Formats: sequence, structure tokens, C-alpha cells
Amino acid sequence: MSEFQKLSLLITIVGSVVTAAYFFSSFLSQRHARKERSTKEAVELFRIYNSADFYSKVSSPVWRFQLLWESIEGDRKKRFVEQFIYGWLHRSEQIALNRFFRDEKGFRLDDFEENIYQHLPSHDTITPYESVSIFIGFWSQLWVLIDTGLVDRELVRKMFSTHFNYRVNFLIELGNSLKDPKQYIDVNDVDLVDFLPEWIEHIDQLKRFFETSK
Repeated sequence: MSEFQKLSLLITIVGSVVTAAYFFSSFLSQRHARKERSTKEAVELFRIYNSADFYSKVSSPVWRFQLLWESIEGDRKKRFVEQFIYGWLHRSEQIALNRFFRDEKGFRLDDFEENIYQHLPSHDTITPYESVSIFIGFWSQLWVLIDTGLVDRELVRKMFSTHFNYRVNFLIELGNSLKDPKQYIDVNDVDLVDFLPEWIEHIDQLKRFFETSK
């Protein structure tokens, strides 16, 4: 091999090494950037969940909603759950919900248990049903972000595990009421949709996700 050939080979080898180093460095830089973004996203979600605004408008009303869901029985429980089912599954939502808003005297009830679509005196900007819907949506969104890799999985486990495990049985019961609504309503008398909301599956996935951290 001539000196020229040796020099050409050396240049080729050096060039390959430099190129590989560049791409590896670029890969590490992108990976670090993704890690940084996913960490910030997880921290921001945790900040929102623990904010005073979220607690007063969402977490606190949901906690009271959960206490009622788990403690009342018989016809009281049936009617309470019935409201929730109508809100999620009825095809003609406006028509279905009118029965919870009005009677011959107009707006009929503002009791938390009796009408989850009515504003509470202390929460005149949001109803209990809206609080529950936002709460469900938060956990559903969290799973989507985990599943798509947009949040740091281990950080989410550390920050949200206790909070989710405290609520998981309640969230699953909400989903089960939609899976089998005939427990609470006569499904032959109402016009229900023939599909279930995605959040039910998201909660199941989230439950499995947090179980892997135990």
C-alpha cells in the first residue's frame, strides 16, 4: 500500500469517527432536551394538581362527591349515580339533563346530593358534575402523556402514585357504572350511546402503570 493510499485510508477512518461522534453527541443532546422537557411537564402537572385553585374547584368537590358515592345506598344511591350516567352516556344530553334542572317551579334543588348539575352556593362558577369531569380528564390526560412519552415516567410515579391510589377505586367505580348502567337505570327507557368514553380505559392503564412501581 502506497503512502498516498495509507493517508487516504486514515482520512476516511478519521472522518468516520468524527461523523459517528457528531451523531452520538447530537443524539445525547436531543435525549437530554427531551428528558428536560418531560421533567418540566411532569412538574407542571404536579403544580397544577396541588394548586389552591384546583383544590377548591376540583379536588374538594370531588372528595365530597366520592363520600356520597361510597356512603349512600338504595334509591338515594340509584338516583345519584343515574345523574352521572346521563351526563356521560345519553345521546340527547340537553333533553336528558333538563329533568335535573327544572320542575314546575323552575330550578328545583341546589343540594349537592340531589343535583350534581346545580351550582353550589360556595362554588358558583362550577358544578359538582363539572368538577368530577375535570378530575377525570386530568387523570386521563396524564395517562396519554405517559403513553406518548411526553412526561418523565419515573418522576410521575414518585409524585402522583399516592394521589392516584387514594382515588383509583372511586374512579374505577365511576367507569363501571357506565359499563353496566342497567344497575341504576332502565336502559330500555333511555337513548344511550353505544360506546364508552376513553377515560375508562385510561384509568385502567394508569392503575397498571402505578402498580408496576410497587
